[in-house]
Amino acid sequence: MKKTFLLLVASFMLLSVVFSQNDIPNSGFEDWSGGEPVNWNTLDQNILGTDFDMVTEDNGDSYSGTASVRLETISEYIFLYGDVEMPGLLTLGELEVDVINQDGNVYGGTPYATNPQSLSGYYKYSPADGDSAAIGVVLYRWTGSTRDTLAGGDFWAWEEVNEWTEFEAVLEYQIWATPDTMNIIISSTAVEAEEVPIGSVLKIDELSFNYGPTSIIDPRFSDDFRVYPDIYNHRFRIELKLDKPERATIQMFDINGNVILQKEKTFFNNSASISYRNVSSGIYIVRVITASGKAHTQKVRLY
Repeated sequence: MKKTFLLLVASFMLLSVVFSQNDIPNSGFEDWSGGEPVNWNTLDQNILGTDFDMVTEDNGDSYSGTASVRLETISEYIFLYGDVEMPGLLTLGELEVDVINQDGNVYGGTPYATNPQSLSGYYKYSPADGDSAAIGVVLYRWTGSTRDTLAGGDFWAWEEVNEWTEFEAVLEYQIWATPDTMNIIISSTAVEAEEVPIGSVLKIDELSFNYGPTSIIDPRFSDDFRVYPDIYNHRFRIELKLDKPERATIQMFDINGNVILQKEKTFFNNSASISYRNVSSGIYIVRVITASGKAHTQKVRLY
């Protein structure tokens, strides 16, 4: 008899110069206690006398420092129950796990109060046939007794990567506001299948958040109009909900009201962009005027 326990990792993954900041607890996985990286939680446990050790310290292979974290998808036999398959799973949140009933939940996270552009780090991956790994990040804000999900991003790996390689999970903001909680979830297996591939190994090291040279100031996101910074191409990506492709004027003003840039763009699939490559740092206003005369504005800061 085979029993498969696999958290639905996908349900937890919802998004120039880039400045990195190590505000992630134990981001290099140098500190360990009781077989787990300090500040992180895993699925590792003893179940009815059988040890499940999916997350371990690797002192012989790291991108930097003396250690990295190694996650492996394994199968162990539990007496009078059968084979149980478990992924290597790592989170800054809390885990509620009921292996016998094959149920689990990831919740909470760590205090956090900034708005990064993306999560990056270094990884190696050796997947079993048909397997994939996932790294996800989510930002929350508590409002009374309810929790708003502000932003989320994820990175997926399918192919074998034998050398330390940088990954990036770009955060997509649904609500632009200051979060109070952040969670990162990493799993060596992210597939949902009756026969979960066994033996996939994911190694992670040196996590960091990236803060681009552009930020949104009081964006007042709505369902109709949003401005996103594209830090790598020095441009703003603008989303504007329209019934059909429409020509519009995109303008960029400095704080004195002077027009810095102005371009005519057609919004295909409700999206267009404008470059700011030769614009100095400062506070600016991006305005979009549609052919029908409706105007939308957004204040932004360039660093």
